[in-house]
Amino acid sequence: MAFFKAIPSLPLFPADDNKVFSHVGLERIHQEVQTDQSSHVYVSRDVFTQSDIDTLYEGARSQNEPEQSGKMSYINSCTKAKIFHLMFYFLPIVTVLQKYCFDFRNKIIGDFMGGISVACLHFPQGLAYGLLASLTPVEGLYSSFFPILFYTIFGTSQHMSFATDSVIAILTAEVIDTQVKSSFLPKFNISVVHATHTMKTELLNYRIVVSAACTFVCGSVLVVMGIFRLGFLTSYQSKSFIGGFTFAAAFHIFTSQIPKGLGIEIPLVKGIGKLVYTFKYIFEDIRNTHVPSLIIVILCVIFIVFIKDFINERYKRKLRVPVPADLLTIIIATIISTYTNLEKKFGIEVVGSIPVGIPDPKLPDVSLYVEIFPECFQMALLIFFLSIAMAKVCAEQNEYEINDNKELMAYGLTNVGCSFFPCFPASVSPPRNMILSSMGAKTTLNGLFTTCVMLLVLYVLGQLFAQLPVPALAAMIFVSVKPLLLQVRSLPKLYRVNIYDMVIWIATCSSGILLDLPYGLLVGIGVSFITVVVQSQRTDTEVRYRTNDHIFMKKEHQPHISESSKVVVFHMCSALYFATSERFRRRIYESTLNPLKMKYKPVQEIEVTFSYSSSTNTESSVHKNLTDNPSFGLKGH
Repeated sequence: MAFFKAIPSLPLFPADDNKVFSHVGLERIHQEVQTDQSSHVYVSRDVFTQSDIDTLYEGARSQNEPEQSGKMSYINSCTKAKIFHLMFYFLPIVTVLQKYCFDFRNKIIGDFMGGISVACLHFPQGLAYGLLASLTPVEGLYSSFFPILFYTIFGTSQHMSFATDSVIAILTAEVIDTQVKSSFLPKFNISVVHATHTMKTELLNYRIVVSAACTFVCGSVLVVMGIFRLGFLTSYQSKSFIGGFTFAAAFHIFTSQIPKGLGIEIPLVKGIGKLVYTFKYIFEDIRNTHVPSLIIVILCVIFIVFIKDFINERYKRKLRVPVPADLLTIIIATIISTYTNLEKKFGIEVVGSIPVGIPDPKLPDVSLYVEIFPECFQMALLIFFLSIAMAKVCAEQNEYEINDNKELMAYGLTNVGCSFFPCFPASVSPPRNMILSSMGAKTTLNGLFTTCVMLLVLYVLGQLFAQLPVPALAAMIFVSVKPLLLQVRSLPKLYRVNIYDMVIWIATCSSGILLDLPYGLLVGIGVSFITVVVQSQRTDTEVRYRTNDHIFMKKEHQPHISESSKVVVFHMCSALYFATSERFRRRIYESTLNPLKMKYKPVQEIEVTFSYSSSTNTESSVHKNLTDNPSFGLKGH
């Protein structure tokens, strides 16, 4: 009996008819279907293997599709249409421009409003994150201009605002500080605190060189991943790992801004236990706190939190665009600093003059690639994971799809292009993406309107913010990492859903804080793989026994089921491969029987030869013999 199924409520065929059916695509298969009043369907046919079916279909396809030589097939495949398709693949802006003509008025309104609105975040965040990356606010503005321009050309997500990010900025600072401490400072045998003005200028130029090299390496890694179509790696990213790592990064960001908020300078710290030594130096020098700088930080934090958490949250249904708290903060702080002369009267550090225009492109320093590659490789993976996760969230909210490989290539080409200018690696920032989504941006051309605003800042408005206090930027960073620090509230939920995810979160976070961010990344990846192995070794198994109604159920559900059934269903909730094979063998022996411990051997053996015969009499006789002689051994050919 090849097939048996009972459908008591819906008979498949009339009970008084006997019908014969043949498979449409397989001439060799003959089916005979018999039905009766019990609504049981019996199907008897020839025995076919998967290879037999594949042979039939492959033979039919080979007759319809004649083979071509490899060279001729390659020549025929290189058509103009495919060349243009390849060009459109790497330049999605061409397709966007083509579609723009069909609905120009509707699309340009959403793109204009979204681009202008998100520019109000790019400007203050660029200033703040430039300092966070161990550079100056000017490099932050460049990193808020060039990535947007390049992503508009290569990107595919209409709600992606690809520019500065706090997590990537602090990782860039890690790379820059490492190179400064190992390569630059030993030449002068001094520390950063005791460097002269001329040496500080040379130090800044060296930091810019390292930053550009870091951007190029990150972009190159992403481009190579895009060429090999490694976009599927997003399927293996763990939200608990990303959450734990970003929490640790947020803690590093918060700590790095404490000296700027207190108006003190501490020695440069790098390596295992970085935060421990940083807090040690902070407490040792806390008596020298600059009180005016601390007052500015406190006032700015209160002002930003009031707007973001009270006004924007309470009236978000009435506000089409959230109130730009960061932009208002730097405008008010600059006006107060300019008219009260805070720099001279109270010695408060200010941003200083901002160069007008766009710098000339330069080739990145090739000599640094090998030294910074390990950190940049980790940074590139994080850029991809963070950015693609945010892009998918926006795509799901607005009901469209994105191509992981195209996005991966766009991230890489954008960073490679930015490496020829004084920029640091670019990534996504969730608040900017949410603004684009809420403003109804239609295409990636919203970046053109953002770049126009940033050009206006670089050529005209930048000079107006020369007296912006640096403590105000530190206050913006303190508030910006608050959502990342609040991720700790997800631990109870992770515990209830999956304790392994909680272990990954805690291990990644604790190692990133107590050791350093690169070690936290490695520990998080390692623990993630270990939990996968552990869970595969702890999969549930169950045994189902057959009831009198020919239904297989667990012993727990039907305690009266007899375990002497000759047919037992063993179920293990895991894939069967080398890591689970031993557990599968052990559990199936424990649940059923172990043939190595059997105390008797079959008393008789019969040999059954399966043939391509559809005779039901032969099948019935074999079935009867096996039923009457359950101790028979069975060999099949």
